[in-house]
Amino acid sequence: HERICATCSNSLNFYKTNNYTLVFGPDDFKKKASFCGLDCLGDFIIKLRNMKSKQKEDNLSSADNYF
Repeated sequence: HERICATCSNSLNFYKTNNYTLVFGPDDFKKKASFCGLDCLGDFIIKLRNMKSKQKEDNLSSADNYF
């Protein structure tokens, strides 16, 4: 994984205890993102939620347009 924060691009020092790493994605294609603090991790999760809800909205609207 990278040595920079996935949210703010700050350099990470892996000897500090306030670094966080998130492993996500389907079992056959896992991704790993590292963060310099809980605020950056929280922002990343919020962005993931927004992307997920936008995908659902897009899928519903395209299904409505189909009929």
